[in-house]
Formats: sequence, structure tokens, C-alpha cells
Amino acid sequence: MKKRLLCLLLTLLLALPLPAAAEGENQTTTETKELSDGSTMTVVTDNQTGSAVTTIVREDDTLFQFKTSKRGKLLDALVDVSVKAARHSAETGEPIYVPLRSTVKLPEEQRLCFRVDLPNGVQEVWLEFPVEDILPGAVAVAVEEEDKQTVIRQTYLWGDSLVFPLDRDANILLVDKSRTFADVQEADHWAADAVEFTVAREIFQGVDDTHFVPDGTLTRAMVVTVLWRLIGAPQVDHAMTFEDVSPGTYYLDAVGWAFAQKLVSGYDAKTFAPNDTITREQLAVILWRFAEMADAPRADLDFADADQVSEYAIPALLWATGEHLFPVEDGLLRPRDPATRAETAQLLMNFLCR
Repeated sequence: MKKRLLCLLLTLLLALPLPAAAEGENQTTTETKELSDGSTMTVVTDNQTGSAVTTIVREDDTLFQFKTSKRGKLLDALVDVSVKAARHSAETGEPIYVPLRSTVKLPEEQRLCFRVDLPNGVQEVWLEFPVEDILPGAVAVAVEEEDKQTVIRQTYLWGDSLVFPLDRDANILLVDKSRTFADVQEADHWAADAVEFTVAREIFQGVDDTHFVPDGTLTRAMVVTVLWRLIGAPQVDHAMTFEDVSPGTYYLDAVGWAFAQKLVSGYDAKTFAPNDTITREQLAVILWRFAEMADAPRADLDFADADQVSEYAIPALLWATGEHLFPVEDGLLRPRDPATRAETAQLLMNFLCR
């Protein structure tokens, strides 16, 4: 509340004429109007420079403040989320819409850093930023002390907007982190967008600087590590008895998390088999469990090879195909074929942006 009052005070101060101005000559012009959604918008324009400060206060007391140059270039931006708006977002998962269309195509030195302030005691809110010419590699980045940048992996594409969660005050950049791989050319590879999407969010990486290897396979350890990274790599107690998941391996924490969340189980109490290649039906089951076992449609798998689906995987594949998440070619599920890196990237993008 103090921050909001300060912002409003600054706006009003900008509206006051400077002492040096000639009598009757206003240094600023102030316009206030009600918007169709019930918000109040105040625009204070500097008559000498042409710059303007626009303050929008919503009915729930969330405040947006933007400073623009005479030519309309955005110079500064503040989003001050109210307690009421934060609680509503946390309870419903609905994002708070920021009424400003940005771009991710600017050079790094020209990008605007949005300041987002959250009320005390709020664990997480979702924000929606409209973006011009949105690209699969567009992502939100939190800028921390000493210009350290952290990609917000849960940045989703939602129409012409980027939607992402925040759990603390932050300076936010919207950037395009697309990368080009020699073996995934945008013009001729069916999963090019999905590869850009997952690599930009650091969910996947190339095998080197120029190759993604889209037809490469994934292991059980790799898949749980991808999902673990996606939700922020949480620390967990490793209440596991797997003898083949050793301390010091890159997937130790990920397997511990996936086991605790019941996304995976071992072949027996001592064997996880982290290096086993994962199949398409196994991948669907893990993602279905990750989605908290969403309801599957009451239907049959209408595919020529449906009889090859393991019984335990039927609900997951009904869900994945019903939601149009699963890459299917020539009417075949190929449930026991190895899942490729490209297929997994496409499945994740479809899931996260559905």
C-alpha cells in the first residue's frame, strides 16, 4: 500500500507546475479517465519534453505505471500487484493481465526491464504480458543482483501473450532466446518450434552448439530431470532404496523428486534403471501423472496399433491423444517405440501451451 501511495504521489507531483515556469504556463498536462473495465487511467505529459507517465489503477488496487518518450518509446514500467489480485491469481491460477504490448525482438541493450512488486505473504502469482510477433523462443527472464539472469522455465505461450509465475519481487525482461541447430531447420523440420520452445526455457539443451539430434532417444533419468527442471529443480529428501541411483549423478535429485511425487516407480525396490530408453507410452504415463492424472475421455483408442498399448498406459494415452498432445503419424501410436528428443519436445510444448 505504501508503494502504491508513493506512485500516486509521484504522479500528482509531476502534474504540478515548476516554480521557474512563467505565470499561467503549465509544465505538465494531466488527463484522467475511467476505462471500460472500471480502471482509472491518469496520463501526465511533460509539455517541454513530450514524455508522459501513465498510471492505471484497477478496481482491485493493482497499479501499473509506464513512462514513455515523446515518440511513444517505453522508458520505464512498474507493476504493483495488490493483495486482492495476488490472492485471486494464487487461488484460481488466472494470470494478472499487464495492459502493455511489448516486443522480444529488440537488441539486448534496448530491452525494457519491468519492475514487478508483490505484496508480502503471497506465495505465487501469474502474470500475462501481451507480446508483438510472439515467437516459440520468447521467454521471461528474472534479472537479479549483479545482472544475474534466470530464465523462468514456466513461461508459457498463451495466444499472443507470455504467461509466467512469480513468487517474489523481480525485474523482468521479455526476450527471444531462440537458437538455430543445423539438424533442426525451421523450414523443413516438423518439431522446429517445439525445439526452440524447450531450448529457450533450458528444459532441453543441444548436444553441442550446433546440433540438437532430434531423432535421438531419451532415458528414464533424462525425462524425470526435464520435468524436475521445469518446476524449478526443488530439493527433496531422497527416501529411495534404488541401488542404481548413485550419489553424485546428475539425476539423483530429479529421481528422488519424481519418486516422491509418484511420477515413476522402479522395476523393483532396488532398481530404477535410469539408463533404460523410455518408450512413447511410458512418456505419456509420466506426463499424465505430472498433470495429476487428469481425467481421460471415456472412449477407445482409435488407432490401428491400439492393441500394442500396455494396459497400465491406456488412461494416459487416452488423455494425451484426447488433448492432442501426442505426436501421431499415419494413424499409429507406436506405443513401445523409443520416444525421440523431438517428440518429447513437441509433447511438452503442447502440454504447457494447451
